[in-house]
Amino acid sequence: MSNMIKKSKKKHEAKTVSFSVVLEQIKSGGTIYREGWNGKGLTVILDNTHPQLEPFFVLITPMVDEEGDNVFRCNTWVPSIADLLAEDWFYETPVVDVDWEKEAK
Repeated sequence: MSNMIKKSKKKHEAKTVSFSVVLEQIKSGGTIYREGWNGKGLTVILDNTHPQLEPFFVLITPMVDEEGDNVFRCNTWVPSIADLLAEDWFYETPVVDVDWEKEAK
């Protein structure tokens, strides 16, 4: 999944923006992150692929496993008040549509 995310996104080369701006981007399939997170590689996506579940945010954390391979840990995420009021958000927009169900097979 991590390779699909990287290949399907294009970094937005603008100034930092508010959460209300990135909220519209993530609803359209984009990836968001805060300026303070940039060095850590943390990103957030919206998962709305499960018909039985309400959409939810997923925080993606890059890691290195015991074998030295790059892996990703995914956890649900709820923005804090500080996140909602911050003006240091960036976003990446989708470049191509990805059929996630087809890719998972």
